[in-house]
Amino acid sequence: MKILKIIVVVLFCGTLLLLANNQKKGVFDIQLGDERIKVWIVESEKERSRGLSGIEEMSVDGMLFVFQEETIPLFWMKEMNFPIDIIWINSQREVVEITDNIYPETYPEIFSPLAAVQYVIEVDAGWCKEHKIKKGDKLIL
Repeated sequence: MKILKIIVVVLFCGTLLLLANNQKKGVFDIQLGDERIKVWIVESEKERSRGLSGIEEMSVDGMLFVFQEETIPLFWMKEMNFPIDIIWINSQREVVEITDNIYPETYPEIFSPLAAVQYVIEVDAGWCKEHKIKKGDKLIL
């Protein structure tokens, strides 16, 4: 019985450490349409400004940018090393627009949605088409 208690405590602590470690790295599971994906979540201005710049490749499915309120954010491909799709999502957590296959060579061109959004997800180029993401799909946090 004592051994069983020790095993349960060790498994519980290990699970807590894994969860805490993932959250420290800012990696979270979300759902977009029918797809469950792992994303880095960025909320601060400094994190949003840096985005995926300087990263060699995506180690998760994407990066979720969260704004305090709806806005028309501006994105560019400064110091990017790979092409991306940008998914624009309103405050009702509905995909309102997708800008796909944006290449690093487009810098200093600026990309923004046609209407205000509260969430933006960057994923590898072609990801939206491959996973059939479309306008109207819902974001579940």
